[in-house]
Amino acid sequence: EKAVLAVRARYRGFSFAGNVLFQHLKDYTSFQVGAARPLTRFTPAVSLAYTRWGVTLRAWYKCIFRAPTLNDLYYTQVGNRNLKPEYTRQWNLGVEYQYADLQPWMFSIQADGYINHIDNRIVCLPLKGTYSWSMMNYGKTYCRGLNATGTVRYTPRNWTFSLLMSLTWQKDLNRTNPEDSDNYDIPICYSPALSYGITAVAGWKYVTLTVSDLHVSKRMWSYADPDDMLGAYDNIDVKLTGAWRWFTASFEVNDLFDVQYEHIPRYPMPGRNFKFTLTYSL
Repeated sequence: EKAVLAVRARYRGFSFAGNVLFQHLKDYTSFQVGAARPLTRFTPAVSLAYTRWGVTLRAWYKCIFRAPTLNDLYYTQVGNRNLKPEYTRQWNLGVEYQYADLQPWMFSIQADGYINHIDNRIVCLPLKGTYSWSMMNYGKTYCRGLNATGTVRYTPRNWTFSLLMSLTWQKDLNRTNPEDSDNYDIPICYSPALSYGITAVAGWKYVTLTVSDLHVSKRMWSYADPDDMLGAYDNIDVKLTGAWRWFTASFEVNDLFDVQYEHIPRYPMPGRNFKFTLTYSL
């Protein structure tokens, strides 16, 4: 069950929004025991923004409640029906600018700084071995970071050129138990401090070429040996797409330079691979 009470107001360059969300969840099973406990939560959110000369300044505060999913609770050998719901308090301060008056050019950029306090964070980690993952709660985590995106688009006649950039820097720290000096205030496993993506697109009529680069910095993967890190990597993909009448064809080269990297230890990703797709639309 869900219900929401919301209010919104605008005055000259200012805009205000606030809401309270009510959620009630209960699992029904054919057995007397085994179902997760019912959950009931109220979560408020409030935001304020001011826009002038194409620049928007914004700030907001949110409480977010996330219940464990069906797989989180009951998936064979992975699920944990004793999972607690994840509860997040978020503070955000950001700025956005967009300029589209200089045709055929368009520019936009935005940046947000944020702080998250998360209680009972739901994560899935290989606690029983590389191939045996388990759902669990982190008691308390603290995350602060910066997220920025930018877009440039140039559209002369039948051509389209776009450059999209995104960057995330964050510190995601375990703050469950201050008396646990080995684990307190150190990064959450598998959480990179820096990641960014760059995508370039060139299109002419019905043909489009896309080149993308994804960078992920090194990550800690085990509290037992914090100095043993998963290495940083760059993954470059190329995709060529063409359309003619009812047909659309695409050819992809993923991991163009055959970079060897791992998301989890001793489980390498496939390296360079190719994909061809042909679609017929009625």
